[in-house]
Amino acid sequence: MTARLLRDEVAHHLAALQKRSTLTALQSARLAAILDTLADDGRFLLRAALDAAEFPAGDARGQEAFQDFRKRVNQAAAEAGVDLRLELDSRKTPPDQRHGWFTGGDLVDESIASFTGQAAGRTGIDHPVTPEVAELGHSRRTRVYVSALPTDKTMTRKVDTLLRQLREALALDPERSWEVADSGAVGLGEDPEVTRDRLCAQADVRLALAGVSWLV
Repeated sequence: MTARLLRDEVAHHLAALQKRSTLTALQSARLAAILDTLADDGRFLLRAALDAAEFPAGDARGQEAFQDFRKRVNQAAAEAGVDLRLELDSRKTPPDQRHGWFTGGDLVDESIASFTGQAAGRTGIDHPVTPEVAELGHSRRTRVYVSALPTDKTMTRKVDTLLRQLREALALDPERSWEVADSGAVGLGEDPEVTRDRLCAQADVRLALAGVSWLV
């Protein structure tokens, strides 16, 4: 289930959406107005959104216009590759009692994927597919598992460089404690498949890297 986003997270995704999509000036203005109505729990009251974003007057007309607006925003986000959705309580209640919210991707996962993409570019690793990130849960120490199985010494060196850069970057995080494991972290006498499955299952965030001559 995709998590409900808080104000700062929504603002981040909206900025990306406005850069990549073909939202109209009115749609962008309405999204900004709705953002201003978000409460601390990430929800907004539909009545407040209708008023702030200046939707048509009248409950029926306003809600119908909002639903059409929501569909257009979600379609624009999907087409632009932005992991953001505008949601609305499905209960048929008056706007004074109906809530909406935004859901989307986790910024921690997104930033790690972005970093590995940039670092891979610097080390010469090609990406025919985007690094894939999946959130598996939360722990006191955030564990990252990087799946990468190079097939030659040159690629091994490049992957080692990427992993070193990732560990160095995460070590600078003042708020989280990070632990990075990779598919090459198999001890002497250990079963490679069992070890990799265990590390993958224990991870909070998984990254799968793909190269020209190898695919994970």
